[in-house]
Amino acid sequence: MLAAICADLTARDLRMLDELLNRLEELQAGEQDPDILAQLYRIDHLATRLRRNGENLRVLAGRDAGGGRDEPASLVDVIRAGVSSVEHYTRVELGTVAKLGVVGFAADDISRLLAELLDNATTHSPPTSAVTVSAHLTEQGSVLVRVEDAGIGLPAARLSALNERLASAPVLDRNAVQHMGLAVVRRISTRHDVRVWLSRR
Repeated sequence: MLAAICADLTARDLRMLDELLNRLEELQAGEQDPDILAQLYRIDHLATRLRRNGENLRVLAGRDAGGGRDEPASLVDVIRAGVSSVEHYTRVELGTVAKLGVVGFAADDISRLLAELLDNATTHSPPTSAVTVSAHLTEQGSVLVRVEDAGIGLPAARLSALNERLASAPVLDRNAVQHMGLAVVRRISTRHDVRVWLSRR
């Protein structure tokens, strides 16, 4: 019951955020001063990150985060959408990305999943280092998307525990709240039959 109430309240907030983002877009289109334009872009990016948090709450509540589309999207555009919604987006670099498409109903969810992994990578690596995203076809015909950072890594036991959580059925508990990003990744990966794991470089 509480999850449903939170999901409904979040949906209202998301509608207001959409209005804010539309208004910001109008202001950006009509602004000539580069300093003011830079400030508007910073506000726009902050609002985009707020929107991601709201969508994540809906995902954790077991609801559709919205944004489904009919047409497929290119994999590189799906990755770029994920990059654009993380705080340290300027540190993310695109490596080689296979020229593939993502079906419309899954495209936005895959962007959300990648955003959480990228947020984790940029947060837990040196602030001057780059995070690289690449994607290629495997011999089995699947697609491997790799997010690489320059962090010091996790102890083996911690890494194993997180991977076990990523591989198990999603549960909304205290741990999920503490590690909201990975909980969101787990829910989305379950929905679209995507396997996600963390490993050392």
